[in-house]
Amino acid sequence: MEDRLKNVDFQIVSTNEEVNILTSRIHNLENKIEDLEDRSRRKNLRFRNFEDSNKQGNLEYMLHDYFKALGLKLDGHNEKIERCHRLHKPSNIASDTPRDIITCFHSFEFKEQVLKANREKRIKDGPYSHIIALPDLSYNTRNKRRMFSSGINILKQHNIRFRWSYPTKMIIQMDGKIESFDQPDKLKTWLQNKSLN
Repeated sequence: MEDRLKNVDFQIVSTNEEVNILTSRIHNLENKIEDLEDRSRRKNLRFRNFEDSNKQGNLEYMLHDYFKALGLKLDGHNEKIERCHRLHKPSNIASDTPRDIITCFHSFEFKEQVLKANREKRIKDGPYSHIIALPDLSYNTRNKRRMFSSGINILKQHNIRFRWSYPTKMIIQMDGKIESFDQPDKLKTWLQNKSLN
């Protein structure tokens, strides 16, 4: 009986080890899939607050007009945009809110120029002053970044600038030092140590 119990205990331990190994492999595979999905979106931007229209040709015209308003150089009407389309509107968004536009650019560099120009708010007034440009991230990456939201609010209250290192690592430069955080808890601890809570 005692030998049988020892054998059962050994099998349980062995099974637990196998489960842990498989869980780790699944986690690694999920991370690789997320990374591939995010990399496939690297040349994409999500635009918010463009006037809604059913005409596809109108979308590209509006986007090119917006790029010109940002002061960006266009070599030809369709050379910079590979494709663009409106997204479905989530049910929790007001009916009069324009649908977001997903745009895939031919060039990653031009996409970055658009993002930077939008961030610097080069357009102070007019029809494009309220346009927001966002990276097109996978659902899981967006959720992981949302987990940093309480820390982000504290950083904004103290006018501390940060940036994202692809896809979910936060980089902060403060007092001549560069800090990076891949987990919200690490950011929270750092903020507490700096008495910024």
